[in-house]
Amino acid sequence: MEKMVKFFLLSVCLNLVLVFPSKTIQAAEELSFVVSEWPPLIMAEDEHGGLLVELVRKTMERAGYDMRISTIPWKRSMEMVKRGEFDGLIGISYTDKRNEDFAYSDPVVQIPGKYLIRRGAEIDWQDLEKLHQMRFAVVRGYSYGDQFDSLDLPMKTEVADDIAGIRMVKDGRVDVFPVNEFIGRYLVAQNFPNEQDEFAFSEEAFIVANIFFVMSRARPDHQEILQKANAALAALKADGTYASILQKYTKNNFLPAQ
Repeated sequence: MEKMVKFFLLSVCLNLVLVFPSKTIQAAEELSFVVSEWPPLIMAEDEHGGLLVELVRKTMERAGYDMRISTIPWKRSMEMVKRGEFDGLIGISYTDKRNEDFAYSDPVVQIPGKYLIRRGAEIDWQDLEKLHQMRFAVVRGYSYGDQFDSLDLPMKTEVADDIAGIRMVKDGRVDVFPVNEFIGRYLVAQNFPNEQDEFAFSEEAFIVANIFFVMSRARPDHQEILQKANAALAALKADGTYASILQKYTKNNFLPAQ
């Protein structure tokens, strides 16, 4: 009798398996992204990686992808994505030349670029002749927009990063350093808290930059990924998730409302 009961229960279980087959749960595809430190937009020590990383991670999650992020110096990171060693890069502005190697997302954030100078310096930004006599610092490998990049500036010094450019202005080694205003304000506050009054920004922006993430054109399905990601980014904006994330970073006044 006991054997018959066991046989009956086993038959029921087998029939249930046949009638209600288990669903195969497929893991989300993992995409490899590279970033370079760019606080407060990209910060390795931040719980969420900074504003851009958090927004892109939420976007890709909504689009059905997982992300693996590596931090690599800027110029090398672009070369690695170009060759297809990574799928994408977070935190980049648009240029026609870059568009040959990278496929761009829709804009993630929009931020102004301004000139950082020592407070009290009198500069006529419309006088190109005088600008050519000024000493500029620029970050090696950065683009500041086609208009600025095309300027023939004879006294231009390349530096490793934004902090180095800010320090050169502070020390009087250069007159002008073009920088994203909100990144500049953040770095000045973090690195020169007792000397913030020594710095000033130009009133007018030399560029209002859209900041994107890009996919390597070496990846055959890059357009399909971007289509899903752009739709997901639009959905984040529509349902309030984007605004909620942004609010965490705008409350310190380093970043503008989008």
